[in-house]
Amino acid sequence: MHKIFRIQELVDLIVQNLAVREVTEDPYDATYRLHPLPPEVVKDVRALGRVGRVFRESCLNALWYCQTGIAELLFMISAIASPPPLFSPDGVIVWTSISRWTLLRPLQPEDVPTILFYGSRIREMHLADRWKTDYVQLGWSSVDFPLPLGTVLFPQLRVLVWADTESSWTGWNLDFVLDGAGNKLSEMRGSISSHSRPKFMATLERQSPHLSHLSLKCYDWQENAREAIIRFARTILPSARNLRELHLLNNFQKYLNIWNVIPLLPLLRKLSLYWSCWEMSGDLDPAIPRIPISFRTLTSFTIATCGTRSLCHVLDKLTLPNLCEFHVDVTEDYAEDHRSVSIIRTILQSVLSTCADSPLRSLIVDGSIDAEHLLESPDTAQDVLGIDDLRPFMGKYPKLEVFDLRVLYPWKLGDDAVREIVRVWGPRMRLFRLDPAGGWSPTSCITFEGLEHIASNCPHLTTLGVNFAGTLPQAHVPMQSNCGTASRPSPRQNETVQHLYVGRSPIERSVVTDMARYLRSLFPNLRKIIPDDFIRTRSDWVSEEGALLRADGTQGSWNALAQKWEMAEDILNTVD
Repeated sequence: MHKIFRIQELVDLIVQNLAVREVTEDPYDATYRLHPLPPEVVKDVRALGRVGRVFRESCLNALWYCQTGIAELLFMISAIASPPPLFSPDGVIVWTSISRWTLLRPLQPEDVPTILFYGSRIREMHLADRWKTDYVQLGWSSVDFPLPLGTVLFPQLRVLVWADTESSWTGWNLDFVLDGAGNKLSEMRGSISSHSRPKFMATLERQSPHLSHLSLKCYDWQENAREAIIRFARTILPSARNLRELHLLNNFQKYLNIWNVIPLLPLLRKLSLYWSCWEMSGDLDPAIPRIPISFRTLTSFTIATCGTRSLCHVLDKLTLPNLCEFHVDVTEDYAEDHRSVSIIRTILQSVLSTCADSPLRSLIVDGSIDAEHLLESPDTAQDVLGIDDLRPFMGKYPKLEVFDLRVLYPWKLGDDAVREIVRVWGPRMRLFRLDPAGGWSPTSCITFEGLEHIASNCPHLTTLGVNFAGTLPQAHVPMQSNCGTASRPSPRQNETVQHLYVGRSPIERSVVTDMARYLRSLFPNLRKIIPDDFIRTRSDWVSEEGALLRADGTQGSWNALAQKWEMAEDILNTVD
């Protein structure tokens, strides 16, 4: 092997460029703050490690950086085996272990060097649910670990993510990691429930001054979990003064006035509050700021709850002058006669109040409902949304890069309004989704001319969601394969858009192929065409003829509409 590979920095750089990790920015995602290797990359890194001894250390570091469970580690010391199934006298399997592995023996001090050889490389540990993690069970008898007290097996462990464990034999996997973790543990995600391990709460309290990221769910309807939740709310969280990110899901507001705690967390930048529908039906007082308050440290805020009233009570007393990212998620099963445009206008007004004069870059408002027949046509609705509802945001936040509005309301907004929007936001916009699944009609929505205007004036746009209609233009650039002669991009082309949310935009079966060709000419790198989620998922309402059965007994054709858009996507992707 060439002498140049004696330069360790060069070897590390080669492995680093090969070991491209998966990353998500969504706090909802189970792998948030984790950086796993895709399976195909794992295969490549292992192959490189076998090329020469010079690559071995760097490849081992890459492979062990993020681990799912402790089975592979214990396999290295031959301490586990796959449990055999149990058979009936006639040879039929009557029981199979949920776990693939059983611990064969207690761990001994002589195992420590081997465990450390691999464990010292682990930076991130993910103990997912039992269907995704190879948990190790103790077997039929309890096993004590005669390791010296304070033995650190994971000195570099920084991130620990776990699912709510359902039994003692899965829970001890978490205990094993917590017992062996060093003092670098700074990011934790998990849950407080009746199954929470005592060692978890002890570790959380011990590490709280060092935590930078914390995400917790709580299940306070479990009586024996409430004491742990109260302990966390009153003792542990206020001492976590180095927190940068905090995500609290479910019922914390019953035990914790988060607005009183934020001033105690001077480095907090990102806050997410997810309040379940069940809990918000109770006493709202602990969740609502008592007086108008302002938090200058927060740059990212997500609030998800049920009910407009509870949401607006909170937002109207809250000011975040340095906010850059704002995500509002309000879900309510409205009765048809109670749902009006004034509801969403109230929410938007509260959003403006909270954002104040902040340097807002991203705004997401998701106001989902669960009733297809509530969608109103703008042709018959008493009131509709339009450009006047967007102008306050365009005036206050001209540098917006993400505008994502999914509220399922009737709209009247055409090409002239699109030109006004693009003139303000077009140069910077990366994601623009204007309620594509809302109530639109062919006479009150964007046409293909407006779609082309967006394409030619939004150079950084990667995701677009609009409802559009009209006569498909006949003059379009035909699709060409990569092996064809490269052509100069048309002035109207947008080469950055990859995802197009079409909502319930009409499409006839006779023009499916032409539509795919047209969209490819407009968006050469388009990969996904996504119709409304409702018409893709409510297949249980579809009759044998393929028509949608609405609540009033009439038949629609939403399922057929989704199928036609999926056909367009298939055609679109036949030529790369």
